[in-house]
Amino acid sequence: DLEEALRLQPDGEEAEHVIAEMERGAWLADCLSALASGRAAVVPAEDAPLRESFKMVPSGQKMLKEDGEEAECSGADAPADASGDPEQPEGSWECLCTAVAEEDHGMFLGELCHGLHLDGPLELVPVLKGALAHALCLEAEAKGMAEVVHSMEDATQRWNKKLRAMFDIDAAVGLLSEALALYESQEFADAAKELDESWLTGSACYADQKTSMDELCLWSGLGLVLLRYGFTADEQGSQEVHHLINKLSTNSKEVLELQLLVQRQIFGYFSNLGIHDPAPAPARSRKAPGGVAEK
Repeated sequence: DLEEALRLQPDGEEAEHVIAEMERGAWLADCLSALASGRAAVVPAEDAPLRESFKMVPSGQKMLKEDGEEAECSGADAPADASGDPEQPEGSWECLCTAVAEEDHGMFLGELCHGLHLDGPLELVPVLKGALAHALCLEAEAKGMAEVVHSMEDATQRWNKKLRAMFDIDAAVGLLSEALALYESQEFADAAKELDESWLTGSACYADQKTSMDELCLWSGLGLVLLRYGFTADEQGSQEVHHLINKLSTNSKEVLELQLLVQRQIFGYFSNLGIHDPAPAPARSRKAPGGVAEK
């Protein structure tokens, strides 16, 4: 295997054995692709031997294939970049990316060795091994973090479920009191006034106006309180609270009085409600803005 091959001395047939084992390892393709990230579409390498073997000659000379031909892309004879620095050939990245995209491992190793001024591909083993270890650590950390987040979400859901199950008269009084404080705030009063005045020039019917009121109460009033009592800060959470408070109000005078107080506070802001059409008669089962029942 690879670990056994790396313990061999990198010369002669043993060196070729190391390179072959490196190429057959799926991890090498991942490391090589990471080194050329962002420059070419990378297709994961399959377990296969080198397409073309090569040999390194002294630095500054051309890379040769085993048959003696010049490598198709050689950083040594590539044109210099705009700065005129021959150490940073203009085509080196293009050749590197082409090699990665085409899974031409021989070309890739040759270009990489030339760019790093290495005498041979075996000198890449330590850095590639380290890069692989780092990549595996990052993947493990990401996986671990995802598991932690998922675990936290599950715990939050269980806690919220317990909170909803424990929602009693005291909890209802607390929620309604907090919501009432928000509805009495200047911030909510200003937002309600702006909405109410917009109905003078519009043609919204009563149903549309009530929908706008519900949305305002959810996002600027009740919705800010729901999470603390185990409910979601959306229409579903508002409906759940409405159902529970409506049920508790039949057995608690305090809850009932707070319901009516919240309702009067909200409707007091909207003098133009139903200005374009008559409002339907309020019913016990209807939900008033703020998650409380109309009386």
